Amino acid sequence: MIELHTVVQDHAPGARWIHTDSLTQEKVVKERWTWAVPGAPKRQGFDVEKNIWAEDAVRQL
Repeated sequence: MIELHTVVQDHAPGARWIHTDSLTQEKVVKERWTWAVPGAPKRQGFDVEKNIWAEDAVRQL
């Protein structure tokens, strides 16, 4: 599994994907990729409103 945390400067991916850090006020988008078999990753984004990892088809970054 690979998990990526990206600091964004605007709300381009949409508010439901952006976590604002309470200390730094940085806006962070979390994504992860997992592999059941080599070469076929499953991409998910973290939905901060629902507090779940959502399937890639649900969101577009």
